[in-house]
Amino acid sequence: MENNETYSDIIFEMPQLFLPPEDSKPLIVPFGLPCSGKTILTFRLIRYLDRDFKCTIYPYSIHCPNWLKSYESGCTMWERAVYSPYAPGGNGIFPYIFTVYSRRNGESVCHIIDLPGETCIFESVPSDYLATVLSSNRKKIWLLMFDEFCLLERNRTQYIQSLLSLHRHISPIDKVLIVFNKIDLLGYFADHKTSETIVKVNKHIDYICNLYASVFNKYENKCNLK
Repeated sequence: MENNETYSDIIFEMPQLFLPPEDSKPLIVPFGLPCSGKTILTFRLIRYLDRDFKCTIYPYSIHCPNWLKSYESGCTMWERAVYSPYAPGGNGIFPYIFTVYSRRNGESVCHIIDLPGETCIFESVPSDYLATVLSSNRKKIWLLMFDEFCLLERNRTQYIQSLLSLHRHISPIDKVLIVFNKIDLLGYFADHKTSETIVKVNKHIDYICNLYASVFNKYENKCNLK
């Protein structure tokens, strides 16, 4: 690596370094604004697969080049952080990949990519790294993240552009799941009245759907939002 070359440059120049070997296993990709909860969703998914589906999950670092030790160190750090009781911070500039293995037969089940939030913001042309993910022949499961930050006008305009651009690149074999994240932080569960809480949550979801109607219309006949 040249002295004046940054790690961001490396991701742009050699995006294939940050993908697991090509195989038939699907990629699970949380997609959202910075601080929308992609990393903590990744960790919760890992813990769920470990506990309920008897899977073992490893950060992908086997083929990490020797000169990129900080990425390898980050993989080790995230492996510890997955089971920490504390909420993780953002993942910085690197996309981290976790490979899920079945403990029954040792075969890989899927790969999870924890994207940096900045990778998810673009107008029409995705970054070289995201383009590499999109062009992969394997099936991808996109988890589109929505939280309170996506309601801010300055974020909403950018995110709508990104989501519409992403939709144009998504393969017909891919799946899309809508994730309404951090609703528990909005105070709807404080009164512990289940029926009233459901009504408030549904109204909040309807509000987001109206703000992002141009996005959700792309999936209206393909998913159930509630």
